[in-house]
Amino acid sequence: MDAQDRAMLAVGIDPYLRNKLAYLDRTRDQRVAIGTRYRAQQLKRSAVFAQANVDRLWASTTDLAARKQGLFDLWDECFEEGNAEEVAGGVAAREYIIAFIRAKLTGASAYSAAELAALNAHRRSKEMFAP
Repeated sequence: MDAQDRAMLAVGIDPYLRNKLAYLDRTRDQRVAIGTRYRAQQLKRSAVFAQANVDRLWASTTDLAARKQGLFDLWDECFEEGNAEEVAGGVAAREYIIAFIRAKLTGASAYSAAELAALNAHRRSKEMFAP
């Protein structure tokens, strides 16, 4: 770094900006490919992420109404549309959430018909919430 570079930096000008932008232009396709692979890997782990989110929800409150609302919210956030990987990830996450609900919320703690109707009235998803 020479005196001119220091002077430019002192007034907020990056003397290396042109080189940085050229590097970003040269590596754009590689970075996109890396990001695409990473996203595909993450989508394949959707059920694992759903499990972690459900566990976090379950540990954060003992209030049954809050748990039910949280489970619905997690279910409602899952992909229904998009590319095949996104849809498959959404399906896997929803399957985990529904299986969890069916295992944990039984008997008196299960969703009532009125609760399901209220939740479905405010859902963003196309699919009905019916665990």
